[in-house]
Amino acid sequence: MEVSGAKAYTAALDATAETITCTEITDGKVPAGAGVLIYGDASATVTLTPTTDAAALKGNGLKATTLANGALAAKENGTYYVLSGNTFKTFTGTAFTANKAYFEAPATARPFTIVFGGETTGINTVLTNGADSNETFNLAGQRVAAPQKGLYIVGGKKVIVK
Repeated sequence: MEVSGAKAYTAALDATAETITCTEITDGKVPAGAGVLIYGDASATVTLTPTTDAAALKGNGLKATTLANGALAAKENGTYYVLSGNTFKTFTGTAFTANKAYFEAPATARPFTIVFGGETTGINTVLTNGADSNETFNLAGQRVAAPQKGLYIVGGKKVIVK
């Protein structure tokens, strides 16, 4: 397909470094069956045109759901990551909506920093998607059993312990 009115990106997942590096597909051409991120202005008109002359995408870690039902092979919970708004979050269902892209990653992976063209964009939100909402984390993302004085994330909210 050829993308116009928005930019198409490949994405490479590095679970060890906890980053997702996005690289623009400069000619806007995406081969059939490839998973990509499409990013554009909310008010823009985006057109996807079928094409047969798209080059293979190197280093792309995104997988595409190509079946109409988006069925997935049985995996342990937390091994699929999908983009929701500006955040990659774990997906624990059994099927995606058709024509969506996703990552497979270790179930122990942490939230990912997204990097576009060499610049880190940061993490806007961390979604637990069913995890224990009373878990406490420090600002480095480490789980804390007994918080001392300081700033923590408890149940997805910032909390100051005095």
